[in-house]
Amino acid sequence: MDFMKVVCWNINGRSSNITDNAADFISENLQDNSEIIVFTEYTLSFGRLSKNLEELGYITFSNLTKTRENGVLIGVKSEDIEIKQVFNLCPSTDDMQPNFFGVQLKKDNESINIIGTRIRVDTKQYKTDAETNHDFKDRARQSVNLLHQLDLNKIEGKIIIVGDFNNGFYRENDKLSDYKNARRYFNYKMLKNMMNEKGFTAYTPKYGYSLENNLKYDHAFAKGLKVKQPRYDWTFTTPSSKKSTYEGKTVGYPDHAQLLLDIDF
Repeated sequence: MDFMKVVCWNINGRSSNITDNAADFISENLQDNSEIIVFTEYTLSFGRLSKNLEELGYITFSNLTKTRENGVLIGVKSEDIEIKQVFNLCPSTDDMQPNFFGVQLKKDNESINIIGTRIRVDTKQYKTDAETNHDFKDRARQSVNLLHQLDLNKIEGKIIIVGDFNNGFYRENDKLSDYKNARRYFNYKMLKNMMNEKGFTAYTPKYGYSLENNLKYDHAFAKGLKVKQPRYDWTFTTPSSKKSTYEGKTVGYPDHAQLLLDIDF
């Protein structure tokens, strides 16, 4: 049985003030055996990060052209993986579209579409319930548009969508009827049901969390393939004499766990 190892990581690129030390920290703390990397909240302000990844053997792809844009980077490292197509589906300046970028790969005569995404959030501090409700309604519209883009671009076959879905806090045994606040407009249960209707299976680690306060925002959704042992990894926060120091919540230092996946295709 053949597996492709994937890591998805929100690398906290929410401004243009990012140091080379942050770029070095990210490349130093990647899982060594990952064939595919998907970075969300990536910006061109990470400077030499792409060069660092290339030195590690990755071919990198991004949908960004301007320094202040926020988007997705995908890296591929394997001699037996062929790049068939690159998808730049959603304009990064369209507020009703998520960050959304993908590549079609071929390995062992099997094609697989890797899609990286991030549901955007309104970054201002909410003052009213109406403003919070509006933000969650926008997140719901983005998730609908994400699936609509797959249909428009006729992306079919084996697909895996990974990323930061900003779905709000939830518990495994929640029911949709439990949500009385802004989460009634967008939440993980709603997202999962929407994906299931399109033939996707949700893969979220059972244990741990991907963001502080026990939040699980980072997920995988797969069609036509299976994901083995999805897990969140925070080992990059552990000090190591061989690596750069983790600087907590400083912009450019990841504030999400790595989402690690073994894809059975």
